[in-house]
Amino acid sequence: MNAPQIVTNAPPDRADAPDLALIHGWGIGRAAWDETLPLLAERFSVHRASLPGYDGGVEAPDIAPDTGGEEDDDAMRAFDACAAALAQALPAGCTLCGWSLGALLALRAAQLAPKRFSRLILASATPCFTQRDDWPHAQAPAVLDGFAAAVAEGIAAKRAGESLCLTIRAIGVDLARHYPRRAD
Repeated sequence: MNAPQIVTNAPPDRADAPDLALIHGWGIGRAAWDETLPLLAERFSVHRASLPGYDGGVEAPDIAPDTGGEEDDDAMRAFDACAAALAQALPAGCTLCGWSLGALLALRAAQLAPKRFSRLILASATPCFTQRDDWPHAQAPAVLDGFAAAVAEGIAAKRAGESLCLTIRAIGVDLARHYPRRAD
């Protein structure tokens, strides 16, 4: 798998600014960080990763939905390859921050290359996206199955992500109150 694309924004007057890497979640590319970028770039050299399939970068691997079979092994290999490529593409010693699915990828990158990162920040992270007997705090399998089916049918990742958010809101979780409104 090709390395994720990295876009760097550094403070113009601080060559010694600490490195901060940001990894977006599923359904939105590096634009997920646009609201915070100006503030972060005042103090950090910010490296925003675009994962495969986002922001016009390399295509995501063709992986079948979770079936409990060999396809799952393929998905884990692709995930591990992306995490390893990400670890190699980012500056050594940087702070690694991931949001949602990006947090899982950040965690895996840190596991694969623990000495490569100085800190790990996990935002809106969960150890498992799907409910199971020992983890009821996640999404019902039907919600994620519907999202995976939408992506498999060729719906754009952004639109599928928006659909997932609308589905989550419809079942009683109001995500809108957690995000600031833009004053455009």
